[in-house]
Amino acid sequence: MIHAPERIVRPMVRDGGALRPVSWQRAIDEAVKGLDHAGERTAAIVGGEATNEEGYLLQFLAREVLGTPHVDSRTAGVLDGGHARALARPDLTAAVSDIDWAGTVLVLDTELVEEAPILDLRVRKAARRQGCQVVVATSRPSSLDPNAAATLPLRPGRRRGRPRGAGRGA
Repeated sequence: MIHAPERIVRPMVRDGGALRPVSWQRAIDEAVKGLDHAGERTAAIVGGEATNEEGYLLQFLAREVLGTPHVDSRTAGVLDGGHARALARPDLTAAVSDIDWAGTVLVLDTELVEEAPILDLRVRKAARRQGCQVVVATSRPSSLDPNAAATLPLRPGRRRGRPRGAGRGA
């Protein structure tokens, strides 16, 4: 996304229906006016490529400054409370360093080299040095696919795919 040709590289404000370049101060002033006007009616969605720190700052701005509880990090709906509690269990947590000694790593619908390059390096190192089995389940080709023990193509709108190279019983 950093190298996308449509990436905005300077502040712009809609003026008379069209976007035009403006100073940083003008852009910030316009953003403040818009957010002040929206207040608690504001909703914030954190994208999958945002860092934890960016997510924290966005939710702080939304909840503490604008007074809105409408914060989410997925585009596919709200996480069920039971699922959220299950995923928060301490026995399910792992440290980044645990990747170095993992027997298997599942990479689920992300391109680690772009979204978490440090994790990508650790997964590759674990596979190369420790024989870790890497399983990739994504909706698009991944840079980990060529060396993965298995790949599971996820097809939008389908309940499940079948691992590449797997027999009919998979």
